[in-house]
Amino acid sequence: MESRKMFSIYILECSDGSYYTGMTSDLQRRMVSHYTCDDMCAQHTRFRQPVKLVFSVSGIATGKIARIGEKYIKGLVRPKKKKIINGDLRMTELLNKRIFPQNTVNE
Repeated sequence: MESRKMFSIYILECSDGSYYTGMTSDLQRRMVSHYTCDDMCAQHTRFRQPVKLVFSVSGIATGKIARIGEKYIKGLVRPKKKKIINGDLRMTELLNKRIFPQNTVNE
């Protein structure tokens, strides 16, 4: 049986206090890239070391859905990003509706 690739969305806090949001199919490999500033490191994080992983959600079915969640987070103002990082129920529910559409209940 073939295993299906799953995706993750994550938020890094940079040394200057800024946030970097990304998505990946291999969170561990991507974190190594950010921490070591290798060729795949994002320019935003390259010059704002050290970075710290402050939020992640995994188990997203497709890259397309992960990109939707990433775009949603990137569009939020900083206080709302902080709420997601801190586990605010309402903000995480809004994110989950975008990245786990099969789990939503019709209202």
